Order: sequence, then C-alpha cells, then structure tokens
Amino acid sequence: MLSAMIHDLDHNFPISEDVFQNASNYLFKTTQWSYYELSLFCNVAHVLKIDLSCALMRNIINHKEIFCDTRDRKRLLIITLINVMYPCLQHNYFDDFNDFFELAYRLIVEERDNCMREECTLDFLKGLYMFITGHKDNGRKVMSNVINFLLLRNYDELVKQFQSYYDEVLIKDIQRRQEKRE
Repeated sequence: MLSAMIHDLDHNFPISEDVFQNASNYLFKTTQWSYYELSLFCNVAHVLKIDLSCALMRNIINHKEIFCDTRDRKRLLIITLINVMYPCLQHNYFDDFNDFFELAYRLIVEERDNCMREECTLDFLKGLYMFITGHKDNGRKVMSNVINFLLLRNYDELVKQFQSYYDEVLIKDIQRRQEKRE
C-alpha cells in the first residue's frame, strides 16, 4: 500500500509485481472484508490491473451495506469507487465506469454535507467521461467549471491535480487529431 501511495506522488517510483500480486492475493482470499481491506483496496485500486480492480469493486458493491453503516466507511467507499473510475476511463471500461459513477453519486447525495471534495471529483470525472466519449465541448466545460469552483474555495492541491489531468487529456487529444491529419 505504501508503494502505491509513493507511486502516486512520484510516478517514477517503481512498483514491483510482487506488490500487485501480494495485494491481489490477499484481497481475493479475504472472504469477510472490513474497513482495513477496503482501505487497502482504495489505496492500490488504481495500480492494479483494470480487470482485477473492477472485479473487486463489483464484489464490494454486492456487499456495500457492510460499508455504509458509518459516515467514515461510506466516505471511504465513495473514494474507492472514484479510485477505480479513473482507470476505467483510461482503459475505456465505460460500462463499469457508469455503474460505479451511479453508485458513488447516490452515496454522495446521501452524505451531501460531508463530501464536497468527492462530489467535485465525481463531477470532474463526468466531464472527463463526456470528453472521452466524444462530447468534447461539454466535457471541457464541466471540467473547467469544477476547476474554477475549487479555485474559488482554495482547494489548491485538487486544482493542481485536476488542471494537470485536464491539460494532459487536451494535449493527447490534440496529438491524436494531428496524427490523423498526417
């Protein structure tokens, strides 16, 4: 888990296959998940293979009532869903993205006053989804609105993260269009 967190901060930090294998084996062998397992998965979901992340997330969804008994657990479930949604978009797993988005949105509505950061992240992901699936103008608008909203509330780290991702997506899109022309 620590390796995955360091990798988040520095993408040049190598993560060995053993880390993936150990986390995968442990999570798949565990029959009764608790806060610890959800926390572990939340922190490694984005670096696991996408099929594995989606399968584990679906298993959690089938037992979500376990994680909705307190605000902290529900919030961790929302964050875990978000951490799986990013790779879903990167790998064009749009059906999984939509299912996870729908559940995360419902959970956020229930906890509206406690999840502004997660709600903004979900809105940003919605904009990213729109952009990737061909609704580029609307997607850009949604992502920009989220960034501007966060700027006004001084969420500087989140703004930096979203702006970086937004710029990366736009640059890749421009490069793809240029390659098509050539």
